[in-house]
Amino acid sequence: LLIKDGVHHPPLNHFFSTTFISFFGLNHIVVRIAYLIPFWIFLISLFKLVREFLNEKTSIIFILSISTFPFLLMASVTPDHSIWSCLIFTYLLFYFVLKKNIDYRFCILIISIGILFRITVFSGFFLIGLSFIGDYLNKKFLLIDKIIFLIKDQKILLIFIIFFPLLFVSAGGTPAFEGIDNVNSFNYLFEAIKSKVVIYSLIKQIPPWYYLFIIFVLFSSRKIEILCFFVLNLIIYFSISPGLWGGAKYVLEYGVPFFLIGHFIFTKLLIDKKKILLAYILNIIIIFFNIYDVYKFPSSNISSDLI
Repeated sequence: LLIKDGVHHPPLNHFFSTTFISFFGLNHIVVRIAYLIPFWIFLISLFKLVREFLNEKTSIIFILSISTFPFLLMASVTPDHSIWSCLIFTYLLFYFVLKKNIDYRFCILIISIGILFRITVFSGFFLIGLSFIGDYLNKKFLLIDKIIFLIKDQKILLIFIIFFPLLFVSAGGTPAFEGIDNVNSFNYLFEAIKSKVVIYSLIKQIPPWYYLFIIFVLFSSRKIEILCFFVLNLIIYFSISPGLWGGAKYVLEYGVPFFLIGHFIFTKLLIDKKKILLAYILNIIIIFFNIYDVYKFPSSNISSDLI
């Protein structure tokens, strides 16, 4: 029980909030700013990535639309750990979709540090693995040469030291996860689909104007990796105790990134087809819709109440 409680929340889970509270005292404004700072860092990092492929004005408008996505906007001012995996998964999906030459060491480093904030970030390694296999099948590198380069020259094994003790201990179980020896993932996922909890905790928590964007994932050269990663994350989430399935914020941390990458692919398709004005108008409309959705959000919208 001590081990399970000890890894329920990784060591850096509330790093920003505790640091800010230590310097500026405990009050609502300090705590909210503490979570806004990493959110702004995320937005700036994503802007720099997107800016390489879109013009500056489109990039700014698109990042504004990302920043107003209801789940992200509310989570960015709330001391809750579910935002960490959402931000990291979103950045990684954009990185893998946009970059032709993947810096695998960079991605491994992001995930390794991210695990110290949120243990569920470990599933990002599956995205790396899927992309690595995809790049190999597309003859982007020689397999043995690439592995030797990553291990010998880039020393990626040393990066794993950052999180390995935490991941090793948590594999035995947490208060929400029974441990790898007791996982019955596919049966759990079947039960979740059967009970419609997926609809209530994920689909109905996403603004309806984002539904169409998920289709545009199929326009990406990484569509197989993205879709496999999405299904895998659902399987991982529904491996936890069924009593926690109704917490929408937890399944949204897995689901939101896939709607956002679909939104980006859609925007980029419009820009590539010279429909620049249409891209501006649609993204500005989405910004207003997002803000209105947050404004009308009820004080209690826990999906488990609806199951």
